[in-house]
Amino acid sequence: MHYERLTIPEETLLPIRKQLYHSSEPGYFVFRGFIAPDFVDHIVAFWTSLGNRGHEPFAGKRTFSDGCPNCVQGPDEHGNATYYQFLWNRPPDEATYAVAFAVHLLRGRVEGRMPFHEIFPYSGRGGAFRVVLTRNGRDIVRPHQDWVGKNFDPRRLQASLFLSEKGPDYRGRGFVFQSNQGQDVSFGTDVEIQRGDLAFWRYNNVHRVDDVETDPGQLGMLRLIFPPEAIQPRLSRRESLRGAVLGAVARNSFLMERVRPVYRRLRGR
Repeated sequence: MHYERLTIPEETLLPIRKQLYHSSEPGYFVFRGFIAPDFVDHIVAFWTSLGNRGHEPFAGKRTFSDGCPNCVQGPDEHGNATYYQFLWNRPPDEATYAVAFAVHLLRGRVEGRMPFHEIFPYSGRGGAFRVVLTRNGRDIVRPHQDWVGKNFDPRRLQASLFLSEKGPDYRGRGFVFQSNQGQDVSFGTDVEIQRGDLAFWRYNNVHRVDDVETDPGQLGMLRLIFPPEAIQPRLSRRESLRGAVLGAVARNSFLMERVRPVYRRLRGR
């Protein structure tokens, strides 16, 4: 056994990187059948039946700190839900976490990073992924770019693992990506996407999620995404309690009206 056998050969990565980064190429690459159909079936069944069990209510990304619990936004009245998962927690589903680790490792290799890059939040980012179920909505994610401006990083790639298909599971434009040539590409329409396919795409390019509609009995648009979340340092027990109390007050308009004047007086304002 040699170390080289544990890694992906550079000659295999070169054509993938060219499709992602070269101006003549589309800016995305699809790994067809990244996970097997039985894996897809298991992951879909688990997350669509979970509800909010075992998850804290989502209180904003500013609460993401080293060691924080998994949280969920939804499910709402339309059935839309987002599960924020952190790799330091006990896995709600081991198959999903195994896939997430594999995607993190592969992306780091394609980007040319160290193997453990942003799996754990040593640099202040990472250690997370999201399970996103979209059943109905319009202008779900507005057009935007990431890792531009002062944080410009042309190597940055996002990963989307598709667990549903346009047509059988939902209709609408869904995920739309602007290619390196500035053309809008709808995944599932302009680019063939099947359940279990993994797409890497350039974070710097404009992307969005447009309208999604689901009929009764349809799954919806289900995917795993892997944003490198900003992770705050681990809070002390006192800081965590203080944050929880302040968060509860901030979400209660009755308390806010009475606490804010007292707080300002204490601060000398």
